[in-house]
Amino acid sequence: MADKKDKPKYKSQDGFEEVRVYRGFTEIENLFKLFSYPDSFICGGYVRYMCAPVTNPIPAGDVDIYSINEGAYKKLFNVFDKQMKLEAKHENEVSLTFKKVTDKDHFLFGTPTIQLIKPLNEGAIVAGADMQTILENFDFTVIRIGLKDKNVALADKDYIHDETHKVLRLKNIHCPLSSTLRCMKYSKKGYWLPVVETLKLFTDWDERDDDYKIKLMDFLAKEDLSEEDVNELEKLLRID
Repeated sequence: MADKKDKPKYKSQDGFEEVRVYRGFTEIENLFKLFSYPDSFICGGYVRYMCAPVTNPIPAGDVDIYSINEGAYKKLFNVFDKQMKLEAKHENEVSLTFKKVTDKDHFLFGTPTIQLIKPLNEGAIVAGADMQTILENFDFTVIRIGLKDKNVALADKDYIHDETHKVLRLKNIHCPLSSTLRCMKYSKKGYWLPVVETLKLFTDWDERDDDYKIKLMDFLAKEDLSEEDVNELEKLLRID
């Protein structure tokens, strides 16, 4: 048996590749019929779950839908609002979350919670563009993945390795606090943040100017944040 020390260390790769869908399409099949790729597409956690190359993947939460531009977003919003008559559950500067359908006769019954991401291109955030551009803006390799059709997704080349080993690898940091909060959230789900990835957060913070640090610390000092507040803040702080 080879010594454990002889096992070659995995090296991070650049770029994207197509990966196989294993599960989860039945639940979103009707949803998928309501929009056309590449105008709108599903990215992030739900697609991670669909393509996870493991027997028991960590479950997904919302289904996040992105649009290539404002026109595609408004078209899809009208479908959800007027045609599907979905009720809004929550809205902020970056997304609109709809209430889960409970009517068994509704076209979208059985679909996970739908979250429509607004096509903002502001500061460091890019949420209105083609799929690969949006994925390049995501932080963790395990969520840099988007659904192309029922069989195939586009994923970061580190996705297969990192999802298999439940590793959090940072390739983009919009805000070190936001990324730290997200690391905490994913760690609770069962992912591991290696020390070298943790150092990226400290380095990014050190490289920020004093105005940025003071503004952020002053805001946090005035707030008594609950866990729900922290989750909301994590979304909003994706903009520098």
